Amino acid sequence: MESDINAKDISKVINDILLDRKYLDNINLIKNMLDILFDIKNIYVYISEIETNNVIYSNKSLREAFNIDEEKFNANNIFDQKREDKLLENYNGEAIECEIYESKTDRYFQSISKLIIFNERKYKFEIIREITEQKKVDQYLLFKLDFEYCLKHILELFVGVYDFEDAVTLALKEIGLLVRCDSAYVLLYNDENKEVTYKYEWVDKNRNIKPKKNSTVKVSDITWWEDGVEKEQLIFHNKNKDVNDESMVKSLIGAPLILGEKFMGVVCIDGISYGDWFDFAFDGIKIFSEIIANSYEKHLFEQELRRKSFLDGLTNINNRSYFELKMKELSNVSPVGILICDLDGLKLINDNLGHSFGDEVLRSVSNILKNNIGYNDILCRIGGDEFAIILPHKNINYLKDVYENIKRNIETYVKVNSYFPISLSIGYSIKEYPDESIMDTFKMADNLMYSEKYKFRKEKLRNINKYIEINWKKNCIN
Repeated sequence: MESDINAKDISKVINDILLDRKYLDNINLIKNMLDILFDIKNIYVYISEIETNNVIYSNKSLREAFNIDEEKFNANNIFDQKREDKLLENYNGEAIECEIYESKTDRYFQSISKLIIFNERKYKFEIIREITEQKKVDQYLLFKLDFEYCLKHILELFVGVYDFEDAVTLALKEIGLLVRCDSAYVLLYNDENKEVTYKYEWVDKNRNIKPKKNSTVKVSDITWWEDGVEKEQLIFHNKNKDVNDESMVKSLIGAPLILGEKFMGVVCIDGISYGDWFDFAFDGIKIFSEIIANSYEKHLFEQELRRKSFLDGLTNINNRSYFELKMKELSNVSPVGILICDLDGLKLINDNLGHSFGDEVLRSVSNILKNNIGYNDILCRIGGDEFAIILPHKNINYLKDVYENIKRNIETYVKVNSYFPISLSIGYSIKEYPDESIMDTFKMADNLMYSEKYKFRKEKLRNINKYIEINWKKNCIN
């Protein structure tokens, strides 16, 4: 018999044996016949009683392949999967073909089973052929097609206008699902601190893995780092210990991220089991790192252009365009505090002391304001003499503290720099609830600023004129 067996042929062989009177009720004759028919390497045959799973016959190839003692042989010793129910449903039918995956050994088999009646008892007659290599070839070819499609899609993610972070995360997901890893991520390297940051990350939701995005790790704590990173080579870590002490990761592939001639970090895929990666996993991670590097260079360039477009050239703080962008982004956020600060008498200063002096006053004001707000607070110059401060997720007490601190620091600055005519009118308001209009909050702060300016305008102008006079005298002396 050839190894390329099929259910129809097997059904005929079994039926011929069972219909032959000389085999009827004589198990030894049946065994002898089966030994002759199935003396074939890699073809495994056995007969087991369905009720007890006890095996009454197994051929030599099966016993040798599974190293089974015939006396202790039981059908459950071979495969986890049971197919008796399907056999019983097809009592009068042909033999049943089935594909089996044996998880314990990571092997694939093709089985052909038939229900037979012998001495009024039901038996399963099964012939098995291993198809692991064939299956792996099929999987490899499918993987190759999937890889080509995945690569094409990843390239499309980085074409045209896109959100770089979203594109990288989606690309990590694509390659992660393709190679069946547990997580995929980009580590950005900080040469000064000798540490890496998990900048972009995808994690399989079906795995019990804690995301590490934005976390930082010293490279000295990463066991695989020196395997190839320092030499800017592909890294493959599949050793008998975890990738790092706090991780369940057992297997990892990493490709250096090179921007121009500068080492930027590593693109990684990893798994919590010892990986049997296809070659395409290695190829994929290398190509992907090159795509990321090229796109990252473009991203940094666009980011710099964007930053400059939102920057006020004189004070080096955010400009009105950035203010308007943030107002839109925060329209549904609450609470949000807004302060509007207006530099009093700028025209008077420019006309009497010159525009360069006025510019210096504006820069000094922006520095004072910058030093009195938090890291996540937003400072913008929204007009010639007008500044706005946005305080996302801050309550009224924080808002009042910022207001008081600015006032106090302006007074301190003027006392120390008696020739410097700085005077600010400030109004503030807060958007406390999501359904409130952020533009109404802005208008309220703006109106309160003008109220303060009008209320103290005579005093403010008198002080500014005094500072101007001091500067005139100072210039005359010099």
